Formats: sequence, structure tokens, C-alpha cells
Amino acid sequence: MKKLAVTLLVLCCTMPFYAQLQKGAVLLSAEGNYQKSLNDNGPTTNHTQSKAKNLNLGVSLGLALRDNFVVGAGLDYYRSVEDRSSQVFMGETISAELMELTSSSLMPSVFAGYYAPIIDRLYLSTNLKLAYGNISSEYSTFMAFQSISWSSSSEFRTAENSNSSDLFVTTLYPELTYFITPKLGLSLGLGGIAYSIPDWETDSASFLVNFNPAYWSFGLKLAL
Repeated sequence: MKKLAVTLLVLCCTMPFYAQLQKGAVLLSAEGNYQKSLNDNGPTTNHTQSKAKNLNLGVSLGLALRDNFVVGAGLDYYRSVEDRSSQVFMGETISAELMELTSSSLMPSVFAGYYAPIIDRLYLSTNLKLAYGNISSEYSTFMAFQSISWSSSSEFRTAENSNSSDLFVTTLYPELTYFITPKLGLSLGLGGIAYSIPDWETDSASFLVNFNPAYWSFGLKLAL
């Protein structure tokens, strides 16, 4: 039994783990990230709070045009749910507001990446992705106003609205990939640098550099 185990270990150590990144190889990838955040500001009398839940999922299919150079296409899904609350004292009036904001998008993309081998089975890739799609948002809010004077009075308001916009995003991001077997790998997205343009209005464009581990993504890669 020990001889069999040693034989299997030797075979695993000598298998061509880089074969899946040779020219003509096909990689199916799936990755995702889920994040919760809480922002709490101010004293009790003038207080704001925001709770957010963010989900990012993506799938892609890539083809190695040459050794370690992969191009392909994918589809990304994003959803965010944010609860905001505020309480403010102004003179003899106190106002409170509760809001729920939901945003989602489905964005097709194309990408190119170069996989640089670090050690056996471990790669560091540099990837460029171009994505375009539509992002939609909906919100509902409840507001209350209360006078604390002798002639106390109160007022309540509600509001709902929705909007959508086209979004173009260019992202440059690094990724670590470790191949457990020649066919299966684990990936870790390390954040990146993004430039986004809503509705093709360059005045509203934004540039974001984010390598915070809270936004790193985990995924699987399958060599077909």
C-alpha cells in the first residue's frame, strides 16, 4: 500500500501541470465575491447609518491563442442592497429618514490575460477586461418630521423612484491561480484598477483603484 501511495505521489509531481495553458487550451472560469459593510457616523442626536450587501458573480470562457496568453468572453452579475437611516435635530425639529436602495446589473465582457508561472502549478496573471451593460436602481424612502415645541406637530412622507443607465467599464486586475490538477484550478482575484463611464458621459466618469482584500474574489477554473 505504501509503495502504491509513493508511486501515485511521484506521478502527481511529474504530471505536466502547465499543459492546460498551452496554445489551444480552453479555460472555463467562475468567480464571485460577497461583502457586507456598515458605516455608522455621528452622535445619537445627529446620526447616520448605512448597511450594504454586495454580490458579484462572473463566468467566462477563454482560449489560449499562444502559450500562457488567454482571450475570451464572459458575463458578470452585480447586485447591491443598501439600507440607509438618519436622524437629525434642527432647532426645535427632529427629522428621521429610512431608505432602501437596490441596484443590479448584467454585463457582457471581453478580456485578455497573460499567465506568468511563479512556481509549479501557481500562476500570476495580469488581465484586461472591457464590460458594457445596463445598471438599474430602485429606492423607497420614509421620512418623518416632529416638532418638539409646545405646539407639537408631526409630518410623514414616502417616496419611490427608479432609474437605469448604460455603463462601460474597463478593468485591469491581477489574479493568482493554483492548479490542483491539470484540469482544475483555484483562483484569487486581487482587486484592480477600474475606469467607468455611465451613459457615455465623460463628465460623470470615475476612476477607482481598489486592492482592498474585502473585495477580493474567489473562483474555480476548469480546463476543457
